Amino acid sequence: MNIYERISESINLIDYISTKTDIRLKKAGTEYRAICPFHEETKPSFTVSPVKNLWFCFGCRKGGGIVQFVSLYKNLPNGEALKYLAKEYGISFNEKAFSQFKKEQARREKLENQLRKSADTLSSNEIALKYLKERGFKDETIKVFEFGYSSYYKAITVPIHDFYGRCVGVAFRKLEGEPKWINSKNSSLFNKSSILYNLHRALPYAKKIIFIVEGYFDAASFYQAGMKNVVAIASSTLSKKQAQLLNRLLGGIQVILVPDMDNPGLEA
Repeated sequence: MNIYERISESINLIDYISTKTDIRLKKAGTEYRAICPFHEETKPSFTVSPVKNLWFCFGCRKGGGIVQFVSLYKNLPNGEALKYLAKEYGISFNEKAFSQFKKEQARREKLENQLRKSADTLSSNEIALKYLKERGFKDETIKVFEFGYSSYYKAITVPIHDFYGRCVGVAFRKLEGEPKWINSKNSSLFNKSSILYNLHRALPYAKKIIFIVEGYFDAASFYQAGMKNVVAIASSTLSKKQAQLLNRLLGGIQVILVPDMDNPGLEA
């Protein structure tokens, strides 16, 4: 467990918000709600889940764990938010661990910048836009999923995030040639067998049921159709680590597998 995960899992988000901010949380079923501190609104759309230890705003669509919350609330870079929380709660860590985090954060920011450029490139590429439109995707869905275009690979770019909403990798859907899909290589940021695509978007909607599909575009299609409680395994089989992640965050809810209607999918 790295320093980011250790701090995120050690501190109770509801306790922090209740005791160290002026946000007034009110219980609503199994969750807590409040007026969002990050945009103007009159009805509370800011929600906090005590089970998941995560927050999400249905209005501005921001969300994540305690580090993202503190970073936004106090206008601090993630690294400074980590240091603040560690000091506030007496969590010790060595400089080597923090140095590793800073290296990973720099790689993540570089990736995010590249993907923003890819999204800008998509808007002026008629062939790539035509492909996505023929797949049935609306402009809003393309925007939500941050699809882009890579001139280098001649491919649609699909950003991949962890359940905190941090960008950890990218998948390329080539418009020409084989293989059709290319994923980021496994690294300290990205491990395909540990990631459930779209989980950070699905968590706020996964109250009783979560759908598991195979492909990235399958998840986006489900989401567009109104079934926002959907994740993709980017494979034909659910890995042990993916199953453990689901159980950890959503233990007890119904899981529905929706395989592709091909042999590998049916065997899964």
